[in-house]
Amino acid sequence: MDYEKRDSGTSYGEALALMQDWSATPSEEEEATRSIRLGDMTVDFQQRRVAFREKSVPLTYIEWLLLAELVRNAGQMVSYEKLLTRVWGPEHSNNVHLLRIWISRLRYKLEDSGTGHRFVRTVRKSGYAIGKSED
Repeated sequence: MDYEKRDSGTSYGEALALMQDWSATPSEEEEATRSIRLGDMTVDFQQRRVAFREKSVPLTYIEWLLLAELVRNAGQMVSYEKLLTRVWGPEHSNNVHLLRIWISRLRYKLEDSGTGHRFVRTVRKSGYAIGKSED
């Protein structure tokens, strides 16, 4: 059987790049708030910068995406699946080990070991939360 290949105009790679670019674009809500302060940490969505006690904290792209997702949902638990899907895509939605490694790296950069304060809290067997502790 002969068939004609149809060209949709966009390759898989181009579509993936567009989706990644779209997911990295600040939302209207982020643009409106521009920066959020959580204790000693300030997150500037417009410039994609994080400061702890007024000192800039360099984050990788993945660390920034994780932190932005947690800050957008400050005070609420964000499930493992949601974080994995938003940062790495649906094909990684069950890779909790990958998420734990990156959360560990993010904690190392953000948390003040002197006070024992944890910005990123683990919600056992469910996900992570940031800010507004229910403790």
